[in-house]
Amino acid sequence: MKTKIVLLAFLLCLTQLVNAQTTGTLPYKHHFGIVASPTLQKVFTNNTSLPVGLIYKRQDNGRGMFRSSLISSQNSYRQSVAVPYSASDVERTGKGFTVQLTGGYEWHVPLSNKWLLYYGAEAGPSYGRSNSESLDVYTNSSSQGSISHSQQSTTFGAILRPLSGVAYQITDRLYITTETAIVASLYRSKNKMTDEQTTSANHSSTERSYKTDWSSISYKPISNISFLMRF
Repeated sequence: MKTKIVLLAFLLCLTQLVNAQTTGTLPYKHHFGIVASPTLQKVFTNNTSLPVGLIYKRQDNGRGMFRSSLISSQNSYRQSVAVPYSASDVERTGKGFTVQLTGGYEWHVPLSNKWLLYYGAEAGPSYGRSNSESLDVYTNSSSQGSISHSQQSTTFGAILRPLSGVAYQITDRLYITTETAIVASLYRSKNKMTDEQTTSANHSSTERSYKTDWSSISYKPISNISFLMRF
């Protein structure tokens, strides 16, 4: 009788241990990593740097994930352009930044232990600011002076991205993904331009402001590349 009781207790302990191990092998709910997104590249004036940021995904109860990403880019330049009528080069400078926040959902289709196919959509706002200036100091037979031009732009936008992607499992916790997407964008830009001309005799300045609206739909074969960790 005692032997049966001991055996029963042992089986109960073994059952609890197996259940604990099974629970520990459930998919990790949280996924966090870095993302590089050529989607924003060259959207704004003089923005030629590759936008990078952070991406977070949360495992749903079904075969899918909620996802969110924050991507930003900064850019600056300085150029000297020679002109025949000027005693010095025309100096051109500029700087700016962009930021984009998106959220969405993706559905999963497992292909093997290492490969996963997924599809979904995300949307969100974007914001950017840029500032550019140019200065031309000239000298001719009758006078000398300078002409300067500056422009400040603020851009607001919204982006919708139906997407599909593939993920490759590197280790139990680490994996890499790449996505393709159709990107629908809508933007409004507020611009302010200032022109100043200075000579030995006088100084003049003009300023004007205007708005620009534009939209686009484009296909991005490589919309973004991500490296994520599960936890």
